[in-house]
Amino acid sequence: MQTEITVLYDRDTIIRGGKTYILKKHLPDLLLSPLALLAVLFWGYKTGANNILFGVALTFFAIYFCGAMYLYFLKPIQSANHWEKVGLKQATFKVTQSGIESESSVGKSEFEWASIEKHWLTQEFLILIYTSGMHSSIPISGFSQELISFITSKIENTKV
Repeated sequence: MQTEITVLYDRDTIIRGGKTYILKKHLPDLLLSPLALLAVLFWGYKTGANNILFGVALTFFAIYFCGAMYLYFLKPIQSANHWEKVGLKQATFKVTQSGIESESSVGKSEFEWASIEKHWLTQEFLILIYTSGMHSSIPISGFSQELISFITSKIENTKV
């Protein structure tokens, strides 16, 4: 089994990885925010509400909606801008019995299996959520199915 994979990080890959992570983590917010805003607007229209409660609700849900849209549309672009600025073009991931190591022009990091709180596997990315609150969106096009199975089993078997 090949345990060392080099992946390329271009701007589009970073943005897609960021959006995939945000969809997985914040899907309820992305769905509820426009619905809640529309519900408040409908309530105001139907009742002719022109009071402080309507104003507060409208403001709250408008901010909620703007925050959700920022997360999905702007945050991945900001992330891509950051990684371009520091020169991230590729990273090499090495899978070991104790965890995952990554090395790139930005630096080197090592995460033990126990430090991975959860993972999400999509058709394009393996998203690792670490106990520190960080995450990695790793393109899996070069990963064998055997390696992906090994990684997911290690993560699942080290959960307490």
